Amino acid sequence: MKVRHAMLAVTGAALLGGCAHLGYWRIYPKETFTIGGRTVTLSTYRCKVNKPDCVVDLNPSPDAKADWGPEVIVVEGNGGKRVHWRIKATEEWSFANPGIVFKTDAGKRNFTCVQTRFMVQCDNNRAPGDFEYAIRVLKEGEGHPIEKDPWFINR
Repeated sequence: MKVRHAMLAVTGAALLGGCAHLGYWRIYPKETFTIGGRTVTLSTYRCKVNKPDCVVDLNPSPDAKADWGPEVIVVEGNGGKRVHWRIKATEEWSFANPGIVFKTDAGKRNFTCVQTRFMVQCDNNRAPGDFEYAIRVLKEGEGHPIEKDPWFINR
């Protein structure tokens, strides 16, 4: 009887883990873009067109290549004037300082950011373009930051 309960627990955990991963693709579906002259297919989060605030939830992982946030954020129309990146697993993770870093001068001019340990808010001046940035997080507030290098697209 104990073996049966253990097997049910393991099977249930595997199913829930698989469902969580499927939820990632539902929240951040793959789309194809041309960025920097090359065609790429990336998991995408689209900010709502007429909403000034855009909230992106992150579930960090020690593996920067893991699926813990969208690979590209797209803003169209009047949306995305303020973008908020939130860490969901606050008992383990926090943002490094700085937590969001735009990699080009154009990105640094377009975005002005402030942060707390678990949220970074950037004002988006809405200049059209593709902006590469880094998300920098710390596990339990220590060590070297783990970085993920996604894109931000204003259309």
